[in-house]
Amino acid sequence: MSESEYEEEVDSQISGDEGDTEDDRDTELSSHDDDGIISNKKNLLNELKILSHNETYSQYYSKIRITKPFLTKYEKAKILGIRSQMLSNGSHPMINVSNDITDTLDIAKEELKQGVIPLFIRRYLPNKEYEDWRIEELVIN
Repeated sequence: MSESEYEEEVDSQISGDEGDTEDDRDTELSSHDDDGIISNKKNLLNELKILSHNETYSQYYSKIRITKPFLTKYEKAKILGIRSQMLSNGSHPMINVSNDITDTLDIAKEELKQGVIPLFIRRYLPNKEYEDWRIEELVIN
């Protein structure tokens, strides 16, 4: 089968030219990428969620938290790496920086110490839910 014939067959399957009902098309929609991996478009659309910032903050303030408010060494490393990269890409520091500090990692460490890094930590739970924590709410060692 040539490439053009294959593309026509895929197009006809997606558009439903073979007499499938709409329900059948919804469950059979799939696409092939360059590696030949098949992914189900319906599952991808179900996993995609777009939330407004109002909904996100209302969920944040209404949840009762299960995990303890301690920053782990892994979260600390991730936060410092992300914030250092943000600073090196031109983000303004959230603290007053003296002239002797030039390394973005040192600035990020000082921001973490003062608790002013503008990031959330999302901790995933075994029941596939999550908890969001602000840096200033966590105890930092």
